[in-house]
Amino acid sequence: MTRSASALLRALSGCARMACLLLALGTPMQAHACDLCAIYTATEQRESRTGIRVGVAEQFTSSNTLQQGGEKVDNPAGQRLNSSITQFLVGYNFTPRIGLQLNLPLITRAFRRVEGMDVVNGDESGIGDLSLIVNGEAYRDVTEDSVIRLSLLG
Repeated sequence: MTRSASALLRALSGCARMACLLLALGTPMQAHACDLCAIYTATEQRESRTGIRVGVAEQFTSSNTLQQGGEKVDNPAGQRLNSSITQFLVGYNFTPRIGLQLNLPLITRAFRRVEGMDVVNGDESGIGDLSLIVNGEAYRDVTEDSVIRLSLLG
């Protein structure tokens, strides 16, 4: 733990620490699927440099197990879904703490599924949702043993 984090914990009373912990653990949260991981990873890779940056990130998922009620069931038709999402990004950091990033995903899916009495093989591909992200680093504490960063994305 860093010195500043230790000092912060010492400054909080026992009741305040417990209240913060209970609030953090007891707050219900709903997670939605999005491309935030790709955006955040690219943001982390900029390493506080200014100027332009470009990148490509890939995520591949293969699904070929059928389930019903959480239990694996037979797959005699060999149904499957292979999904590839390639993120193309270009960004510009105005300062080491403030920048913009434009993400363009290319989505490709190949499938085999049962439709009625037929087995259908196919594939589809296209461009996903274009996103423009403003990122700012609100807080940073870097030591030999730890890195604490608070980044805001909008």
